[in-house]
Amino acid sequence: MKKIILFAVLIFSSITLYAGELREIIVFTNPGCSRCAYIVGTLKKNNIEFKEYSASDRNSPVNMWQALQASGKFKGGSIMMPVVLYNNQTLFNIEDLKATADSLIAYANNGSESGDIIQDEKKQEEKKPEPDNNISGFFAKNKKFSYSAENRNPVWSGTGTATVTELYENTVKVSIDRKVEEILLGSKWKKKDKVVLELTRSGDVYTSTGDDGYTGKADVSDRVLKLSGKSGFVILEVLP
Repeated sequence: MKKIILFAVLIFSSITLYAGELREIIVFTNPGCSRCAYIVGTLKKNNIEFKEYSASDRNSPVNMWQALQASGKFKGGSIMMPVVLYNNQTLFNIEDLKATADSLIAYANNGSESGDIIQDEKKQEEKKPEPDNNISGFFAKNKKFSYSAENRNPVWSGTGTATVTELYENTVKVSIDRKVEEILLGSKWKKKDKVVLELTRSGDVYTSTGDDGYTGKADVSDRVLKLSGKSGFVILEVLP
């Protein structure tokens, strides 16, 4: 019973600590996360004071999940990094990184609620900027590609078609309909599924936001993009 009470006190203390720190900007990051690097880099570039807690630090993951639970918005499951705390808000699964960075800068500079981001889906939809169809010569809204991929751990391969669904500033989302053949315990398994590949752009280099960390450039013909990661590769080729 004493252990349960002590554990509850620790959780309450941790949540109270972060609630007090919400006057500041707090960013929870993952090593190798390009989305995290964008937020952190933008804040540093604009001389914004903030605290960064990396998942590689011993207590950071626990504190991050406690902050998510305390927000009342987190319903469980995995999340897309980074997680940002500021002005009594907890931001996660951030869709528009630039808008978020701009809001953090505005909040840090004037301390007003003009930097607020309301995570209500309807209001987010209203605030989205018009797509920039000139993000590069390779991606454009509704552009279609053939898709092929291989993975080494676990072992699987996939083929299908891909369509650009969202295109904002330095971020592109590609919806993929694919057939996957997976080798599991010596047996082959086939399935069909639909996934979304999200990429961020830095110069002419594209990097996936997932754990695989795929990265690559379009070829000289600007028709093929090969992304390589620690466990495999993804190839997108423009359909005629």
